[in-house]
Amino acid sequence: MKLWRAYRQMREGPRRELKRWCKERHLSLLRLSEWEDVHSQVSDRARTAGIAAQRRPASYTGVHRSLLAGFSTTVGVRSEEGDYLEPGESASTSFQDHRCGAAGHVG
Repeated sequence: MKLWRAYRQMREGPRRELKRWCKERHLSLLRLSEWEDVHSQVSDRARTAGIAAQRRPASYTGVHRSLLAGFSTTVGVRSEEGDYLEPGESASTSFQDHRCGAAGHVG
């Protein structure tokens, strides 16, 4: 989320500054622009459907659940054991069972 806010702030300045900022951080300006388009489209559709944005910031877990739910290659059916049966019949566990770093998550 910090990256998204920083990108949107840099976008308000000169285009060449934005390009340099992206290059220094090894980011693709094209990909960031595409994500911005997707965000705009989803926001518009949500508004049309009567879905309001939350006023409080999203949690780390909430963001990852939302992303996970959006990828068609990760859509699966949950078993009683808590595993998910993914397309192709492979089983996996929820991202909550995985930890990055000693503190449980990064960010």
